[in-house]
Amino acid sequence: MRFEKLKLNELFPIIFAILFFASPTPAQTQPSKLQLFGGYSYANSSQGGLQEHRNSNGWGVDLSGSLYKHLGFTADIAGQYGRAYSGQTAFRAHDFLLGGSLNWSAGKLDGFVHVLAGVAHVNAYDLPYKYFYLHYPAETRFAMAFGGGLDIAVCKHVAIRAAKFDYIPARTRPYWTQNIRVQTGIVWRFGP
Repeated sequence: MRFEKLKLNELFPIIFAILFFASPTPAQTQPSKLQLFGGYSYANSSQGGLQEHRNSNGWGVDLSGSLYKHLGFTADIAGQYGRAYSGQTAFRAHDFLLGGSLNWSAGKLDGFVHVLAGVAHVNAYDLPYKYFYLHYPAETRFAMAFGGGLDIAVCKHVAIRAAKFDYIPARTRPYWTQNIRVQTGIVWRFGP
C-alpha cells in the first residue's frame, strides 16, 4: 500500500499545508495589518566553553505586519544591559533582526511564531576602568531568533503581550552565544 511507504519528510509539507490553509477562525478575528510592540526584555545567555550564565534586563521594540492571511513579517530591535565575569565586566547588547512570521487568532488571543536573522552588536568594559574609557572592542556579529508569543486583546487597537519567547544564537569568535529572551509589554494595532 502506498501509505505505508510515506516518510516523515514527505508528510511534513502535507501537514503544514493543512494547518496553514485550514484556519478555524473567521476573517474578522485576523490579526491587524500592522502592529507595534514596546516593552520589557529579560535575557539569559551563556557563551560556548564558559560555565557562567549572564542575566540582563532591557527593552524590546518590534514592528509586525500581515502579508497574506497568516503570513507576515517582523522587524525586531532589542537592547540588553548586564554584567558578566562575577560582576566585574558590564556589557550592552543590541539585536537588529528581520524575518517572517506565522500568525493566528482565536477570539481575544493572537499567537505568532517567527524566524528572524540579522546582527547583534555587543560592547563591554571592565568596571574598575569605566571612567578611563578602557573598553573592549565592540563586536557586531550574525544572530538569529526562533520564537513566538501570545497577545491578549484589550480593545480593537491595544493588546497586552503576555509573553514572547525567543532562542537567539549569535556567532562570536570562536563560539556561539546561546541566548534565551523573554519579553512582555503593550501592542498597538493599526489597520482593520
